Amino acid sequence: METLGMPQYEVEFKKKSDNFIRRSAQGIVCIILKDKKLPKGKLIEYNSFKEIKAESMDAENYDLLKLCYKGKPRKVMVMPIDDYEVSGEDSKITLAKALEILKFKRFNYLTVPGILKKHHETLVTWVETHREFYRPTHLILSGYSNESGKRFVYNWSTDNVYIGEKKYSAADFCIRLAGVLAGVPVNESVTRYELEDVTSADMKEDEDSLVNKGEIFLTTDGDSFYISRGVTSLQRVSSDEDIEDFRKIKISETADMIYQDIKDTWQKKFVGKFMNVYRNKLVFIAAVRDYLESLEKIDVLDTAGDNRITIDIDENRKYLEEVKKVKVDDYEEARIKEANTGSFLFCVGSLLIADALEDLKMKFYM
Repeated sequence: METLGMPQYEVEFKKKSDNFIRRSAQGIVCIILKDKKLPKGKLIEYNSFKEIKAESMDAENYDLLKLCYKGKPRKVMVMPIDDYEVSGEDSKITLAKALEILKFKRFNYLTVPGILKKHHETLVTWVETHREFYRPTHLILSGYSNESGKRFVYNWSTDNVYIGEKKYSAADFCIRLAGVLAGVPVNESVTRYELEDVTSADMKEDEDSLVNKGEIFLTTDGDSFYISRGVTSLQRVSSDEDIEDFRKIKISETADMIYQDIKDTWQKKFVGKFMNVYRNKLVFIAAVRDYLESLEKIDVLDTAGDNRITIDIDENRKYLEEVKKVKVDDYEEARIKEANTGSFLFCVGSLLIADALEDLKMKFYM
């Protein structure tokens, strides 16, 4: 007798929830590098540092990739270019041409150590567009200045970082941060992440102020060096898509993973495979609810919150009125909820993502 088993969409969500923390610690780093030896115009992928041959690239770039792999990313992608300028000779691979090649690739972190500050916004705009169509990508820059900031841009600001006798600029050390972020699981935070090999660096004063400005930097307790706090560059919430909690990398990236898991499963297991009738809408919603409940069990979501999803009655009403030209003033809520909405499934939900323990306030009375 044939074994039917669970529906494929439920299996897909179960796989994602079971491996949520593991997947978050296996990020992919993409680095755009100016190099004289590597072949231009071709994306090179390394699954481990052992695959990288020192003689295949410039010595300083080999050292940077070694620095990145200290953070234990799952994969490093290198896009070799001739010039960090956006435009240039047709025969050269510029930053703009590199971004065109990367357009259809998926990766978690992008950094361009040699980028000129005048091209920061070009890169930010590209990543913003990339996030809309592919896996949410995060950009790591140094010296990024924007009054509002972006939750997907991480601004590293410590310069002259020494590992032994070797000195790294703030721009170069973005690669180390990318590797660290790619290797830290979602149930941990990069706040106070120790960099055991760092021997000295340009230290900051007024650290609280810098954190509030969305900067990430090195701090020290006098013995060791640590990443200050896992904050995004977001300083002012100016969009419906952003919330105050997205000023923390931990919260922002968890939200990205949940969004992508639901989106991927929707596209692979639901689109075109179910008719858009009410009972099938409930199938998808029930599957997402089970997925959210499974994330509660591994402390990705906080059970103190209302972690749920349901049909968006307001959007259903809007669709009926504006698209179907139906007057729904006298409709009961259940009728609007179960209404035919063409090819659209309108959902609304809420999440409370668990934060990491980072702050302590304590009082003793005697």
